[in-house]
Amino acid sequence: MNSVFSPIYCMLKNLRVFKGFVIDCVRSLSMDDREAFRHWCFGIIPESKLDVDLSNDGEMFRLIEFLCNDYKLSFTDLSLLRKFLSRVSRDDMLEALERVELLISVGRIMEDYIKSVYVYGFRQGSPDMKLASRFTHIVEFLLTTREENQELISPNIEDNDNDTILENLESAILDSQLSWSTVTSSLVIISELYASFKPVDLAESGFYVTMFCETRASEFLTQWMLDNGGLVSKSVELTHVNIIMCCLL
Repeated sequence: MNSVFSPIYCMLKNLRVFKGFVIDCVRSLSMDDREAFRHWCFGIIPESKLDVDLSNDGEMFRLIEFLCNDYKLSFTDLSLLRKFLSRVSRDDMLEALERVELLISVGRIMEDYIKSVYVYGFRQGSPDMKLASRFTHIVEFLLTTREENQELISPNIEDNDNDTILENLESAILDSQLSWSTVTSSLVIISELYASFKPVDLAESGFYVTMFCETRASEFLTQWMLDNGGLVSKSVELTHVNIIMCCLL
């Protein structure tokens, strides 16, 4: 598994869910929308690269690839596309982009969680935790959940085949009736499993985001979250963590 995740693989343009969105979006754009997109990109993309056949989907794909390569679009910033789609009143594509953004955001939360535990050495109540994202309060909630359920999570993860546990977890998630408690405990357990796949200090930025976003369970979890208000912190009961761990082993 580790060999697949090189730095280039962790770029936004290689994320399957983002590629799917780009294909659907480009194919849905009218010529007027395409002209508007080229105009939108003036000052962002060199004019020489804007001299393209807008009727050709491949040329449109290359414009978006350039934006990704130049980091005008990234895991942390899809605002260029969001503002453009809003300007041309493409509410359908805005809704699709919202799903992609939420999926990536949850992946970033998990990445921050992993680094907080295994790089910054989080302990509950620690005053010097080094979180610097807009999801800090959610990450802290996941960290507290971990601390409160450490005796259930750590022994089972340490003593079992993590690839098998991860497969079982995905199956359990896809077959479950989700609640905020189940979602929260699932994210903690997935994060702990991911941290075991590669030394955290060697993981490129976006490594864990990519791992999460490439799973069916991630889309299932984030769609449920979107349907239930987005990124909202809810308390998790001990019984939910216990039930999930029993399903994995």
